[in-house]
Amino acid sequence: MKENSEAYQYWKKSNSHKTIIWAALGASFGIVAWGIGSSSAQDDPKYPVYGVFATGAVSFVFYSFSNSLRKKAILTYNKGLDIGEIRFGPSNNGLGLVLSFNENYLL
Repeated sequence: MKENSEAYQYWKKSNSHKTIIWAALGASFGIVAWGIGSSSAQDDPKYPVYGVFATGAVSFVFYSFSNSLRKKAILTYNKGLDIGEIRFGPSNNGLGLVLSFNENYLL
């Protein structure tokens, strides 16, 4: 992936988004622990619930961004490769789909 700088930039950005996801999930677990630990009658129980929903939303948004960037990185990397083609033509057993590879790719 490092050979294609554009694809590598997408991949690195995706990894930084995954770091944000893990931080938000860790914060979510911390909020749950805080909510369980301070479950006295005087505390308002809605604030931990709001915190869990907010960190869950952040995780979901960055998860979708991360997957989109990973897909873009893979497609960009694959676009730069010339591995061959699929065509309809003669094969050893008659007519059919033929997959031909680029000799430079096989080496």
